[in-house]
Amino acid sequence: MIGDLKIALRALRHNPGFALVAVLTVAVAIATNSVIFGVVRAVLLKPLPYPDPENLSIVWTDFGRGQSYPAVSGADFLDYRSRAGELAGFAAASSTRANLHGAEGDPELVEVGTATVDFFPLLGASAALGRLFTAAEAVPNGPRVVVLSHRLWARRFAADPALIGRSILVNGEPRTVIGVLPESFRLVLPPEHFVLDQPDLWAPEQADLASIPRNYTLHTVFVRRRPGVTAAQLQHRMDALAGELRAEHAVHAESGMRIRLVPLHQDVVKRVKPALLALFAAVGLVLLVACANLANLLLARATARERELAVRSALGASPSRLVRQALTESGLLGLVGGSVGVLLAWWTIALLQGLRIERIPRLDEAAIDAPVLAFTALLALLAPLLFGLLPAVHASRRLPVDALRGGVRVTGEPRAHRTRQLLVVAEVAVSTILLVCAALLLRAFETLLRTHPGFSAEGVATLELQLPAERYPNDEARLRFEDELRRRLLALPGVSAAGFVRQLPLTGSGPMQPYAWDEESAHRWESVSADWRSASPDFFRALDVRLLAGRWFDERDDALHPRVAIVDALFAASVFGGQAVGKRILLEQSGKKTWREIVGVIAPIRLHDLARDVRGQIYEPQSQVSTSRVGVVVRGANARGLLHPIELTVHSLDAQLAVRNLRPLADLIDDARGPTRFVTALGSVFGALALAMAALGLFGVLSFSVRQRTREIGVRMALGATEGSVLRNVLSSGLRLTLGGLLLGVGGALACSRALAAAIEGVRAFDALAWSAAPLLLLAVAFLACWVPARRATRVSPTVALTDS
Repeated sequence: MIGDLKIALRALRHNPGFALVAVLTVAVAIATNSVIFGVVRAVLLKPLPYPDPENLSIVWTDFGRGQSYPAVSGADFLDYRSRAGELAGFAAASSTRANLHGAEGDPELVEVGTATVDFFPLLGASAALGRLFTAAEAVPNGPRVVVLSHRLWARRFAADPALIGRSILVNGEPRTVIGVLPESFRLVLPPEHFVLDQPDLWAPEQADLASIPRNYTLHTVFVRRRPGVTAAQLQHRMDALAGELRAEHAVHAESGMRIRLVPLHQDVVKRVKPALLALFAAVGLVLLVACANLANLLLARATARERELAVRSALGASPSRLVRQALTESGLLGLVGGSVGVLLAWWTIALLQGLRIERIPRLDEAAIDAPVLAFTALLALLAPLLFGLLPAVHASRRLPVDALRGGVRVTGEPRAHRTRQLLVVAEVAVSTILLVCAALLLRAFETLLRTHPGFSAEGVATLELQLPAERYPNDEARLRFEDELRRRLLALPGVSAAGFVRQLPLTGSGPMQPYAWDEESAHRWESVSADWRSASPDFFRALDVRLLAGRWFDERDDALHPRVAIVDALFAASVFGGQAVGKRILLEQSGKKTWREIVGVIAPIRLHDLARDVRGQIYEPQSQVSTSRVGVVVRGANARGLLHPIELTVHSLDAQLAVRNLRPLADLIDDARGPTRFVTALGSVFGALALAMAALGLFGVLSFSVRQRTREIGVRMALGATEGSVLRNVLSSGLRLTLGGLLLGVGGALACSRALAAAIEGVRAFDALAWSAAPLLLLAVAFLACWVPARRATRVSPTVALTDS
């Protein structure tokens, strides 16, 4: 083996160009596979960071008309725990926002979680410092204590262990810090989560859950099956419990409420899983193209080394010995290429994580760790077999007398030449599949870029505020603050509009509102829901939202006048057939149902997803329904230039008020496009790599063919063949291979495009432009790859060719 390695090193050193191309080809193919495997492992394969994660589920409450939310009412949660506790443990949590301020730094808007006392034990968390809540603290009017997340403790309090037992100010109220969570603890939530986020600090649940209306789904509930209980048994019990609750409570009977338990890991990855698996399949095809390309190079190299191999065989080397030597050279290429590939993969993963694509769960956990290194090592071992075995077998079959009879002239074996041609056809076929899929992804992303979100983000800056109840206890105080803030924002240079809304677009699911429009639908309360926001009149103007019918909110729409609402066109069409202005809808606020007159219809705003409208929308004027959570939109000439003046303006009005997510609205749109851009970019890179490798393989086969046919071409030209006929002859041989691969690839692309469209939202299986552009691009690149060796053939001098022969 040592001798084989020495021979392999010497052979590669004598041909550095081939060695460099081969190593880079292996490195790129292995790096791309390692990167995607690292992402797939972190997102899809790696268990959730909780004990026995396979037994952990999240509760979805299903209502009428296909409505389903990962949210549960407090009273229902208590029933789950008391009636099904023998089969599973239940824990509930929710979150809101609060202002954290004090001597440690500027005011900060933080996410505050409230959790039942069994929440952390159910998720297997213990305190890294101090302790967690006790049952005595999780009671109405209990002690005001908090547990900090590790990131908040380290960032704001400099990881000071002396903080335990001290008080911090949350919304102006002192709270005693009793513990700090471990750095490893994090919530992993499905993309539809809206009542629980990523809390910076936690407080015990001290509300009287039994007294909250059952249609107020304000908690996320987690379930852990007890030992020996199957998922089917637990779901059967929850189905029976849903029937009991429908019989006991009219609100559940009206909505047809169902309870569904979804494995947490499955729920978290369901949106990204199809796209990641598609990328994993694509990168596997890239590896196959790379192996086919290297096999072609090695076949050509083996043919060029026929005399060397023949001499070794004549001196006693057996066919198995020649195969072993060839595989040693291939293995060396795989080892060096794999090592370089690891470095490329490490750099690429760091680059992907630097993009901070928040909508791909656990992407930050992707790493070149031991399992990924093992996968890379396996590829580095298997790839040389894939691209090295065929050339090795061909080399061992060549009889010494055949090679030595030709002297120093390179002749090659017809079987090897046919094999190289078949490999090129396979490369072109696979490249066609990848190019078509990449083109479909690019078209889907282009469509997403052109999709109007229902508002104009240019020049708009946004921020979020939380008005603490201690200083803003009622509607009057909150509206007075908003009026003054609006007046000061409009005084800033360049600002043309400033408005307020309960929650900004593309920042999470947000609140949903049950509604009714007649007596029958009122009897089926909760059977339908819409996205709900309260908004000021200038919110719509600041975002340049289009009014389709009716009017905007104005000064008439205050607490002293009848309640009104604005709905979007999707709501108007589904409920009133499009003619909604002047109609009434029944809404519920603070446990009281009242009718609202619809005064306007707007074009739908993409609140959740840029690719589609999720559900209808209802807006109420903030002057009639004010909220403590406030999103602010400010339109000006330059959004980024407004950020600092806006922050100063807020603090000039209330120095203790924290500003959060102060950023241009365009950044929110960019974040929403992140997952689609991620898949499209990687798919395009894989398609480009496959195309480059196929072109390189085609170029190599034709170049070698021209060298083999030098005598033949010289004779043809001596007998009167023109340069044009020689050019056409070489081009036609290359383009025949291309067309053969293209036809095979189109058949494979038809199946793959359907699968891609089913897996990734927004992709159309039969996009005319994509299906036209991909084959044309491949033909153009193939023509260029054929043109260079064809032109070289026309420059063969008949005299020189016949003399050399």
